[in-house]
Amino acid sequence: MAKRRGITKRTDGRYQAIIELGYEGGQRKRKYVYGATEREVLQKKRELEAQIHAGILPTRGDITVAALMEEWLKREVRSRLRYNSIRTYEYLVYGHIVPGMGDLRLSRVDTYAVQVFLDDTCTAAAGLAPDTVSKIRKVLKQAWDKAVDWEWAGRNPVEKTRPPAPDPSKIDGGALSLSPAEARCVLDACAGHRLGRVPLLMLATGVRVNEALGLRWQDVDLVAGEAQIREQLQYVPGRGLILAPLKTATSRRVVGLPDFAIEALREQREEQRILGAEGDMDLVFTGSGGNPVADETVWRVFSRLLEDAGLPHLRLHDLRHVYTSLMAGQGTPPRDLMDALGHSRLSMTIDTYTRPLPGARARAAQVMDKILGGDR
Repeated sequence: MAKRRGITKRTDGRYQAIIELGYEGGQRKRKYVYGATEREVLQKKRELEAQIHAGILPTRGDITVAALMEEWLKREVRSRLRYNSIRTYEYLVYGHIVPGMGDLRLSRVDTYAVQVFLDDTCTAAAGLAPDTVSKIRKVLKQAWDKAVDWEWAGRNPVEKTRPPAPDPSKIDGGALSLSPAEARCVLDACAGHRLGRVPLLMLATGVRVNEALGLRWQDVDLVAGEAQIREQLQYVPGRGLILAPLKTATSRRVVGLPDFAIEALREQREEQRILGAEGDMDLVFTGSGGNPVADETVWRVFSRLLEDAGLPHLRLHDLRHVYTSLMAGQGTPPRDLMDALGHSRLSMTIDTYTRPLPGARARAAQVMDKILGGDR
């Protein structure tokens, strides 16, 4: 390999440079930088040498990605977030990041290595959806940002990686958009079941499943046709299902109840009284003994009801998307939808939750035909 300014060309066609970091514990420490061109490597080398001179580049080159992720989970996730969020982060870390690149040392990971991991390990080999790969990339970036803050790394190699292209089926709405007739079939399938009324309420109001399960009778006014969303039901290890504060201030809100939801809730209260299933938490939705109900239980009931009715598979959370699309299709102002869903940003409501209803393009063409068509 020819050397120039301390830069060598590797057998894979890339260039590399070695920066000497001195000795630690009697062992020689080095930092490697890589790039597609000699100029790129030279720039990285000079940046790192400047950081060394300023005293901000760590010499702890033995730290692995797995060690970083474990420390990040401990200090930034488990100590600050709630159980469900912690569980999601742990799934991404232990299910994908650690198996894929956990043994790599931080000092040997560059942007190219991260991009290969995202493209090949996550997308090609595992067949993960683009949305999941985007979440993995986001977690890696957050953890590496902390590594820089902790002076475990000189820069974040995730920053310049390319996020995966969005799933075309999600761009066009996929299975998250139902026509009013299809949505009524879902309501009919759920209406007569005690726990089936949970997805019914979700479709009727756009509330989250844990908000519906945390709803108490004292917060429901069937005369005024309103329900106050104040708390959510959440599982906490060692404590079980408890009523917990909502995630954000904007999640606390009042939602309107359509007539069919009021009727369903009246049936729910009467059935609860007959079964003696009121419980001591004043919950609207309970098990047969008055106990709180886990969202997994509702999910199993909902799946069975859809299957028995011959309807396509839906996730519980899809009902929020369906609610939003149906309301938007009827001309509900976006800000009103944002308030109903408990969002803090209008962009979340528009970009993530609204989907075109079946036939929307044809209706748009008909409108324009009326405006500009006619006799010509």
